[in-house]
Amino acid sequence: MKKQKLYFSDFDEERAYTLEYIIDEMKEREITECKVSVAIRDTAQNYFFCIAVQEVSTRPPEGEPCGKVCRDYKPRNGKNGCCKFRGYCYTPGDKFKLSIDGKLTLIMS
Repeated sequence: MKKQKLYFSDFDEERAYTLEYIIDEMKEREITECKVSVAIRDTAQNYFFCIAVQEVSTRPPEGEPCGKVCRDYKPRNGKNGCCKFRGYCYTPGDKFKLSIDGKLTLIMS
């Protein structure tokens, strides 16, 4: 399964979603267009998104307990190492106007 692109919307600038989700939200809010920006994975930072607790955390040793000391820790390989709940943080990229029919139009800065 191909991973779908994620976007930030002007009605939720903290979390990134698929276009399908944003369009469903637009229908729910009864709006025909909104501004979105492409979510770019941010791998150079010292923080990560924990899927288990749905929060951004700082990587150890400065941050919250992670790994074996975390009650939600589940290693990807079933033994040790990186937790399967470790996710990525994203930063906004190119901005677009999204219409209710799914059409994206680049917004020139």
